[in-house]
Amino acid sequence: MLKKSFLIFLYFSISVLIYASDTKTNEVYVKGSNINMQEYIKFCDKTKKIKNLYVQKYEVTRKEFEEYLDYSQYSMLRQYSKTGGLFTYDNLMPYPDCAAVLITFYDACKYCNWRSEQEGYEPAYDIQGELPFELNYFQWKQENGEWIYYVLKMPEIRLNEKANGYRLPTINEYFYLLLGGQEGIDNKWWEEIDITKYEFFANSHFTNKVGSLKANPLGVYDIFSNAPEWIWA
Repeated sequence: MLKKSFLIFLYFSISVLIYASDTKTNEVYVKGSNINMQEYIKFCDKTKKIKNLYVQKYEVTRKEFEEYLDYSQYSMLRQYSKTGGLFTYDNLMPYPDCAAVLITFYDACKYCNWRSEQEGYEPAYDIQGELPFELNYFQWKQENGEWIYYVLKMPEIRLNEKANGYRLPTINEYFYLLLGGQEGIDNKWWEEIDITKYEFFANSHFTNKVGSLKANPLGVYDIFSNAPEWIWA
C-alpha cells in the first residue's frame, strides 16, 4: 500500500505544505519523478528522486493558524498589531482567509505537529526545547557590562521521515511543485501566464485571500506568488 505523504505551506512572513496519510477535499496527489532538480533550479540539491506526495491545495490561512494560537493559549503574536505601522498583524492579514504570516520556522514546525495530533496522525517533528516569543529575535543586549548582538537559539528540530503527519516541503519538493510537477516542467506552463498578476500579489504589503489566482497544473494555488514559504532544508 502506498504511504501517502501530505505537505503544507507555511510562511516566514508563514504558509505550510503538509504531509498526511489520508485523502481530503483540500489536497491533491502529486506523482513523483526521477528528476535532477538542479537542472532547473541551480540551488536545489542533487537528489534525483521526488517521492509521490499529497499536498495541501491552499496556503495555511490566518483563520487556520489562529486555531492553533487559541488552542495553545499563545496570544503574544497577535500583540504585534499593537505597535502600529504598515507591517502589523492585522494589516498583513486583513481577512481570515488571507495567507498566514509572521510565523517563525519553530512555530511552522509546531503548527504541523499540532495539526497532525488534532487529525490523528503521527507528528513529523521531534522538537527539543522551546523558542520564547519575541517581537525582535535579533537585538543588542547588555551582558556583563558589554553590549552583545543577541540571537535566540533555535531548539533542535528533527524530522521523522517515517511519520505520516504534516510537514514542510524540502527544497527539491518545493521547486518541483512550483514548476508544476513533471507535466508542468514538460509543458513549461509558466510561459503562458500573465506574470504581472502574480507580481502584484508577490509585491503587496499584505497577503491576499488564498486561491485568488489560477492554480498551477498540479492544482496547487498561490505557490507562485502571495507570500514566501518556509521549507525544510
